[in-house]
Amino acid sequence: MPEAQARRRAAREHKVTTGLEALSLFLRDLIRDGLAQASSRPYSDWDTQAARLVDAQAPGVARLVRRLPELLNDPATLLVHIGRLYLLCAAWIRRGDLSEPEQADLYAAVGFGLNQATLPDSGRAGWWAVLGQRLQQDDDLITRLTWLRHGTHHALLLDFAPPGRPLPPGLPVGQCVEAEVCFAPSAAPQRAVLRGEANALAPLGPLTAGDPEHLLDQHALALALNPWLERSAHLLGPVWLLPASGQLVDAHNRALPVGGDEALRLELLARGGGEALTLFGEWDGHAFLPLSLLTGETLTLLGRQAQA
Repeated sequence: MPEAQARRRAAREHKVTTGLEALSLFLRDLIRDGLAQASSRPYSDWDTQAARLVDAQAPGVARLVRRLPELLNDPATLLVHIGRLYLLCAAWIRRGDLSEPEQADLYAAVGFGLNQATLPDSGRAGWWAVLGQRLQQDDDLITRLTWLRHGTHHALLLDFAPPGRPLPPGLPVGQCVEAEVCFAPSAAPQRAVLRGEANALAPLGPLTAGDPEHLLDQHALALALNPWLERSAHLLGPVWLLPASGQLVDAHNRALPVGGDEALRLELLARGGGEALTLFGEWDGHAFLPLSLLTGETLTLLGRQAQA
């Protein structure tokens, strides 16, 4: 059976190579024509490229391509996104030169699933605080993202279900669970699975939050190790919401844009009442998406996460 698995993997890698070579050519043409011309392209151009990548068994890259039309009115962000895609194409061709953790990050970005056989035999055992959770829906899959924290380590658990099917029971947000967490191979470990079951529950203990500068430093360190990193988790505070600008600022006027919709910002304003906030959320390189509010040692889910 291992030989059959190796043949299937080699066949998929060949398809991915063909798909990424075509994408690389498309991106070079896009830059050669100029970003100002990109918005005049029919939507079918982007949809065709994404469909070809799905056929090439590179769903992770297809998802990134589908984001391109959303960025046409933001040239700076569009250029960064195109550069990231082109870097991914170049890294795939030279994947043999990468270390094993770097290869694992690249394969994950392309869309290869987590291979349970690559997980370590033992993980990091202890009390993990369950600080955030949200649902993400793609065309044919619902994903639940759950963030855990132990000391300075954050772990991301992913659960999947097709539309109309229930997700497996999730961990209780706002509690600590005693569990063994195994991180998937990565140059900047984040994706993880539980080894066995969570054995016990306990209230949240004291948690240390960072400021915007610390958040940016930590994200930059992780991004330097894994350039395909899409998000990182942070406990941020104390910060104040500026409704007019849609920013979170600390006592030194260091600011971060707030992600999410208007309803989420109104909820932050209502819950904070103009006072300082301590928030747990995700930074994607452009905005901070608050997932929960920490008041003392009590955690409250925010926005749509509260009804999920």
